[in-house]
Amino acid sequence: MDRDELGGPSRAFSKRDFLKGAALAAMAPMSSLKAREESESFRFCFGSCNLHYSSQRHWDVIAKHNPDLWLWLGDNIYGDTTNMASMRSKYQTLLKGPYGRFKERFPIDGIWDDHDFGVNNGDRTYSKKEESQQLHLDFLDVAKNDKRRDQEGIYHTREEMGGKIKFYLLDCRYFRSEETGRGQDLLGEAQWQWLEEEMAQSEADINIIASPIGVLLNRLFVTEDWSQFPDEKTRLMELVAKYDLSGTFFLSGDKHFGAFIKRKFSRGWKRVEYPEFQSSGLTHILREDARTPVRLLYGKRNVMIEKNYAQVEFHKKKGQWQMNWSLHSLDSTSVMKRAFSLDSNGVWKR
Repeated sequence: MDRDELGGPSRAFSKRDFLKGAALAAMAPMSSLKAREESESFRFCFGSCNLHYSSQRHWDVIAKHNPDLWLWLGDNIYGDTTNMASMRSKYQTLLKGPYGRFKERFPIDGIWDDHDFGVNNGDRTYSKKEESQQLHLDFLDVAKNDKRRDQEGIYHTREEMGGKIKFYLLDCRYFRSEETGRGQDLLGEAQWQWLEEEMAQSEADINIIASPIGVLLNRLFVTEDWSQFPDEKTRLMELVAKYDLSGTFFLSGDKHFGAFIKRKFSRGWKRVEYPEFQSSGLTHILREDARTPVRLLYGKRNVMIEKNYAQVEFHKKKGQWQMNWSLHSLDSTSVMKRAFSLDSNGVWKR
């Protein structure tokens, strides 16, 4: 997203909000690894667009949910530089504050977008993408022998609950073409091959495709999303249809508002409605003149134009997967919720 779309900061937390969040965080019980593995429930939180030099008090608020995982969806810092010492310093600024304490308590994973990649609307021509990749992996504490250390790009999968839940974390920066439109690249052929192989061998009940930019959300204002790369988007949806994976839905960030949408696509002989959940941003939101059009386009009940983070929780009830999704305001007490059940065809139904 272009920097001039960021707008000014929203209302800051009150002292009471902060103390309440901190107290709840301190009281939250820590689940053991064994308990997580044996549990028939799993909870993760995610968000994006985090100005590292702004207040980071939201980490104490998010901690009260005691997540089994925090997932970064991009713009984890605003690096925007070819000076790797400067980028490293920005990561350190974030790690020294409340996020550092949060990181000590909860598992963390994620992907990047343009600002932590290193340049606004960045693409494959960015001169420091190899060095930036290593700094990003350092930030996430990725092991030195992890395959992401040697491959081009940070794409990877993550499995939870013994493989019942599978995340496909996409890199929409490293291979991205300079231009948009038909015939242009977003993922790059190596990543496409990896993604198909991972889908082909998936035995997960729940398959989650995480992209830093919107997959199903339509292009809006000058924000980026998959609709700018129509051939890539078609290829992705055809891949989803080909493997007919159970419990498929999408996560995204970037646009500086939270949202819930559903879009219908062909899956074999039938039409299937896939959800997409978006959370953005943690420290700033849309400029004021863009807010009414967003509400009109997506429906005011489906968007949150306040600083926000999201939570997704799965549990089994009588052998059937249930999913509860919630989008939480960091500016007020507002919470937007959606509940789903996974039907016998592996499709999420409200």
